[in-house]
Amino acid sequence: MGNELILDDAAEALFKELGGTDTVYRDSRYDLTGLTETLHDRDRRLDPWRVLLMIFTREIASFFESWGKAQLRQAEESLKLIDDAISKLHKMPESNGRILITHQGRGIPGEGRASLAYDFVVSFGPIRMDLPQVRTACRRLGITASEFPQQIVTAFDTFGELGINSIYLRLGDGDAKSWQTTLRCLTTLGAHFKMLGVQKAQGLNASARDKDLPFIVNSYGEPDPNLASLAVINKQNPESVASLVERIAPVMLKPEAGAALDECTSVYEAIFAFKKLKDALVRPPVEINNLKWLLVPHEDDPVLADEVKIARMATSLFGSSSQECARLLDALYATDFRYITPFQVVDRIGLASRLVEYIAKKAPDPALGDSMIEHIVEVMEARLDMVKDSVISALEILPDSVSARIGDEETVSSKANPQILERLSFFRDRTVTKGKVKSMLRDAIGFSEQDYSIIARDFGVSPAAAQELIGLLKSCFDSEGHFLRGAFEKRIPAFCNHEEKVFEFLWHFLKEHMHKSERIGFLNSLKVLIDRMSGPSLALYTLLTDFAHDPESVTFSDRNALMLCNVLLRTFNKELHQDIEMTPEEVIQVVNGINPDAVDYARDLIDHEKEQYFLKFRYIHRLVRDGLDNAPWAKQLPMRYLLTLEREVYMLFALVGGITGKAILRSGLREFGDPESGIYELPESLEQLPWILQILQVLVRAMGRLGERNDLVTLREIRARSTYFLNLKKEPRHTDQVKRLMLWTDKAADQVSQRLAKE
Repeated sequence: MGNELILDDAAEALFKELGGTDTVYRDSRYDLTGLTETLHDRDRRLDPWRVLLMIFTREIASFFESWGKAQLRQAEESLKLIDDAISKLHKMPESNGRILITHQGRGIPGEGRASLAYDFVVSFGPIRMDLPQVRTACRRLGITASEFPQQIVTAFDTFGELGINSIYLRLGDGDAKSWQTTLRCLTTLGAHFKMLGVQKAQGLNASARDKDLPFIVNSYGEPDPNLASLAVINKQNPESVASLVERIAPVMLKPEAGAALDECTSVYEAIFAFKKLKDALVRPPVEINNLKWLLVPHEDDPVLADEVKIARMATSLFGSSSQECARLLDALYATDFRYITPFQVVDRIGLASRLVEYIAKKAPDPALGDSMIEHIVEVMEARLDMVKDSVISALEILPDSVSARIGDEETVSSKANPQILERLSFFRDRTVTKGKVKSMLRDAIGFSEQDYSIIARDFGVSPAAAQELIGLLKSCFDSEGHFLRGAFEKRIPAFCNHEEKVFEFLWHFLKEHMHKSERIGFLNSLKVLIDRMSGPSLALYTLLTDFAHDPESVTFSDRNALMLCNVLLRTFNKELHQDIEMTPEEVIQVVNGINPDAVDYARDLIDHEKEQYFLKFRYIHRLVRDGLDNAPWAKQLPMRYLLTLEREVYMLFALVGGITGKAILRSGLREFGDPESGIYELPESLEQLPWILQILQVLVRAMGRLGERNDLVTLREIRARSTYFLNLKKEPRHTDQVKRLMLWTDKAADQVSQRLAKE
């Protein structure tokens, strides 16, 4: 690669200000993609790399656009900036050596349906940036980065105009030879877009002569840029590669093709499934619209056979360069997908329905077609199950279509497959039934046979069992909707007759519907119920998955879920005889009263989905920081609730431990343990200082329970900062609180030291 670093002046200055490439992180703290850092520091630390990714995204869009318009001088300028950005990105220690840009087409909140077109995401190592995250980063970076958001919108728009749904770039080894291969690949791809531009112009002039354009087409008859790159990099003539495509494509369709080919989304991918070809050919370092990258983000991730079959059919219907194809695959297979708006639901149902209709007509084998259709319907059902009731309620469901109103005038509508429409109708009816359950706690509400059937289907029980559970539930509330704890506990034997589903049923309907003053009594009653059951595993699963299933939202039930989890992890709970609003701090000291099976189950569940729990915690912590910073959007929940919610998370991880738990505890200890960190300097921090220090005390005591050698250093640093903590506020109560904190810090350090001495 080039030796000169010629990023534009503003970006270069910003990059140097943020740390440049001189800072190298080799500490084991970063083994878990930054989990153990304070979250605020992690964002700041990754900002230099975000700047480079924004430059790369801007310039690769400009490069391909310039080639398409035959503006080769501008393409050359962009190429230099791409070279510089890649040169620096090579130095990121957490890099996986891959940059991936994909179209997700979910829409940008507040920007309407048109934003589907420019909704892309850029991924590199631990960084994943969509447009809202670009804007957040640029606000943090300040005036120097102020032009990036619009530049990224322009870049994403350019991708859409060029028919680019994904760009996958392998950074290579960082040497001159590697860059020359990348350069040849980029030039070939640029020439591809130039030929597409010529083809478009010829078409407009009604004088298209495809034979004059040396495209290599894939098995769908589309010009394939990756096959072109493959030919150039390996010094093969286009006819040889075209012949290879013609020979491999029929083999892929045979039932006996084999597992390796079953995982290939295209002929291009299939070429590298043959060992001799894989060993003989150099794979292009840059790939455009390789369908695989819309299904998995990494080369080592397996692609499931069902996903491949659907992806091939979607390509056949929509084309590999169609945003509709990308949106459909995102809706079906993205691990973090959430329906946010009614028009998004309408769009995805319409796309899935079109594919189902196409498969029914075009599948080579009826049994295979039926299997694929069943798969699509099942996946869509699981996705629709996650849609918020308010979004479902905003949809109009007709006999053969679904529609949603946007604003006061515009309506979007899509034809819907009957099977998918039936699932959607069920979820719409479920919202009505859930409303009845909520209302019955205060009013005389009648339930129909349909209501019982909906509840039965939702929870996998019989209609008779659903009717009995509703009757039992109703009898536990008085005429004004107040929870009757005694009545509930008398009916525990009857509830236990439905052991497999009863906890999920009760939690689902009552987690948000209790009077505030009665929630703790209800939680403690649930603990009594669980004690009568075969074990806490089902309840822990329900609570923890409900807490983490939507990592970018917080509700009042989240703290209740964590409090009840903290109760279930122990064999004795004095809280059962008290009404409390958070788990007592003394619980951290419990040793013999822990239920080891429950702790192991919770730890394994959390660590298996550690990224999901990390994202949820990060969102909670950002709400806390933004609330302390007087951000209006964070004021939807009371500041005290947010602080006690974060405290409750730390209480849970103090009991559970594990990879995720320890990492998040260390993150909190470093941030809250430094009185000069940003969290103590926010506008509301002084007023909330007692709660902030209470969180720190929980973290200190948790580390006494779980800490290791590196944590001992952090604890001693906190002790050395006692004067700083004392100076935060000149009040006797504050002084007493800091003194207690330091006593616990000393005790925690002693606990860790004693544990290390025994090792």
